[in-house]
Amino acid sequence: GSEMCKETDNISLADFMDMRKQQQDKCKICSATLDINDGSSLRSKNVAVDHCHTTGAIRGLLCSNCNKGLGCFRDNINTLYAAIEYLESNYSKLQQNDAKLK
Repeated sequence: GSEMCKETDNISLADFMDMRKQQQDKCKICSATLDINDGSSLRSKNVAVDHCHTTGAIRGLLCSNCNKGLGCFRDNINTLYAAIEYLESNYSKLQQNDAKLK
């Protein structure tokens, strides 16, 4: 049979390499360079083959931080939007406080 990626049984080595090339070795969320070696071993501490936990469909290659972040938010888009709003509201406050200090 075709060789399967060590990270998940849902992706072949060929598909992994295609995805890697398509993403130019960058995380699909933050664009960090993925620490992928020559492909002889797909084990890497900072690369995750991200997939939908409902359908099992592979979404892309992510750095470990972005993959963990999605996992912590349980892939819940509404919670992610709430987190963005929270960060934005606090960022505005920080900018206002910084402007007062100048």
